[in-house]
Amino acid sequence: MTDELDWLRFSAGGVEGALRVARGGTEGRVLFLPAMGVSATYYDPFLLALAAENIDAAVLELRGQGESPVRPKRGTDFGYLEILREDVPAALEAFDGPPPVLVGHSLGGHLTMMFAAERPDALAAIALIACGTAWPGGYGRRGWARVYFGTRAMRAVSSVLGWYPGHKLGFGGKQPKQLIHDWAGMARGNRYGARGSSLDYEAALGELPLEALGISIEGDHNAPTAAMNAVLDKLPAERLTRRHMTASDLPERSLDHQRWAREPGAIATELAAFVRAQSR
Repeated sequence: MTDELDWLRFSAGGVEGALRVARGGTEGRVLFLPAMGVSATYYDPFLLALAAENIDAAVLELRGQGESPVRPKRGTDFGYLEILREDVPAALEAFDGPPPVLVGHSLGGHLTMMFAAERPDALAAIALIACGTAWPGGYGRRGWARVYFGTRAMRAVSSVLGWYPGHKLGFGGKQPKQLIHDWAGMARGNRYGARGSSLDYEAALGELPLEALGISIEGDHNAPTAAMNAVLDKLPAERLTRRHMTASDLPERSLDHQRWAREPGAIATELAAFVRAQSR
């Protein structure tokens, strides 16, 4: 294990990329994709917890966030496809070694699903943490309106401004217009899609030849169990393991869509066991 974190730089599509890395593991490998608007360094305690479990782990800084030199603004646009076909493959090459388990949190979970549909050969398995659909049908009567109007408002704001100022609106951080449009497109029918891709992601996911782990969190209003099940149900049931974290697993302050990453505890333990199982 290690208690040190480093940056690993690489180039993807002519853009500098970065991985936050905890080296030293010998029992498996994880490449992690963050939530929307969350920088890689936020997951430092999670990386160290995986390293303590003897897992070699890296977090990809999503394009436009944290250490990335790209800044979303009018005239600087990109969406899912640039991340899926430029950034993630370049990160896998930079994080050299056997195919890792690709793990995603929230938006990162959606990117994980879509990359797995495109390139299952590049991965050992996949795992999702607190990843709920953007489809209002996954949020029940109380949450339906919030998601329905919220996704449409985000799409409208990004269309008018040419980018999305989530740092001022309280959700999602600074994002490019196309990424918001790709993400909000899921709200129409709980289906994955990306501008420029002709792949039927739903069909590919239904036949995905990879083991998968889904971890939901009690009290997570951004990814409640029903919303996460709407994502996980796309995968073959016989290859899927579901785990729901409650107050018996995590401190109450960590029962949250994002704060779990600061005190990952049982989530890191559960994920590490899954990763080791794929490495046997």
